[in-house]
Amino acid sequence: MLIKTPIGKNYGAISALQGIRSLGSDIYLICGTTNPNPNTGYGYFYIGEIDCISGTSYYLNVPESLGTSLYGPDYNKENGIYTFVGSFLNYKQNINGFIFQGTLNDLNNKLNFSFPSVNSIFDTTFLHSYSNGLFVGNSGNSNDVINLKSYIYDINNLNNIKTEILFPGSVTTTSYGIIYNDNNIYTIVGGYTNKKINIKDIYNKSGIINPFGTAFIVDYNSLTNIFSNWTSINKNENSVTHFQGISLNEDNTYSINADSVNLLESKLQKGYYLKISRNARGEFISNVDNWIELAYKNEGFTSSNSVANNKVVGLYILNNNIQISYQAEIINSSLISKKNLNQTKILKNALVKFDNAFINNNFINYKNGIFTFLEKGTYFINFNIYIENTNLSSVNFNIEYTVNSVYNTFLLAQKGIDDIGTGTAHSLVLPCSFIENFDINDEIKIRNTSDGEIILISNYVEDSVNALCSINKLH
Repeated sequence: MLIKTPIGKNYGAISALQGIRSLGSDIYLICGTTNPNPNTGYGYFYIGEIDCISGTSYYLNVPESLGTSLYGPDYNKENGIYTFVGSFLNYKQNINGFIFQGTLNDLNNKLNFSFPSVNSIFDTTFLHSYSNGLFVGNSGNSNDVINLKSYIYDINNLNNIKTEILFPGSVTTTSYGIIYNDNNIYTIVGGYTNKKINIKDIYNKSGIINPFGTAFIVDYNSLTNIFSNWTSINKNENSVTHFQGISLNEDNTYSINADSVNLLESKLQKGYYLKISRNARGEFISNVDNWIELAYKNEGFTSSNSVANNKVVGLYILNNNIQISYQAEIINSSLISKKNLNQTKILKNALVKFDNAFINNNFINYKNGIFTFLEKGTYFINFNIYIENTNLSSVNFNIEYTVNSVYNTFLLAQKGIDDIGTGTAHSLVLPCSFIENFDINDEIKIRNTSDGEIILISNYVEDSVNALCSINKLH
């Protein structure tokens, strides 16, 4: 796209894409900064499809600023109001925070810009994310070793910080994402450490954060002003990780984007897309094995800045420091597991047990006939069990499973022998398929509830497969 910058129009001249929100129907609100860099470029946003081909570009600059950088976009469909939070460089070379609220016709109206009180206390402020009346940010003084401050503001009271954000027991905390759930509950993500860190050592000239500690996620009640469910999540024990953004999905999971550095491998950070769910107690859970690395190319590094559902925006930096902004769509492989069965028989009331390994077991744990889900989602369950030489009048299997820890069951049955006949039924097949929404730690078991044992081994083909099971994660 032809982008207007302080040094002229250029194609693709985006310094960094730093925020994204879904507007529905595959339309997205994406924002950032034009070249030359986030401190001296124009504030930029785009409305359209994720490919950034068919949409429309807009420019939003703080009046009398040297440069404007947009973060935390939001749109209220009821009143048509756009909200952006971000930072700008003033004539004193200080980086201050701002808030814009208005329609597309108000982009040049000074009256639609407002400024938080922290601008008068600190020389560096970044406002990062906005949701349902609250926004989060970070401030510090570049020439002072004072800890940087992380906080929540109510957009209706910019004279006072609503509350400070400090991970329990930590010294330095940064907050990058906030999303509204319901009933006055918000969820916030960022990072923390037990060290004092100057704000200029966290933000680099590219506008991306340098990971410095451990990522966190927490709930916040805006009515009681109380935090709950403080949770630390790191890529692994050798990494420093920071959560960059958060969005709420229709199934009440959270899409998260993170930057992480494995200190034993490389000093270059990697961007990731991940999901966080809640268990039955409302606690946060993330399956680290399912974090999806964002790697545009093998050289350089790819940083993630913001997320909306399964869409991510960020910055790719080559080894020669050339910077390229990107948009990405995360498409998961749906096939989770597929196993064969070599049991010779299944005793009455015993579980069906599968022998060989999963193709991909990051979403499911399997042991002794019990499938345990490791990530919340909608799954398609399919299995076929092949029966040989039964003299039972019926072959019965009980499908036992939990949904959100609530026990469910249904009976799968196949006719066996008649009262009159040879006394043996050959080659029965019991197929079963169903779709269900499973949560973390939900289980599936397949149990023989016939009046006797079931024989599975084939008389016709040696070492044949006697049962197949596949599980597909739909979304």
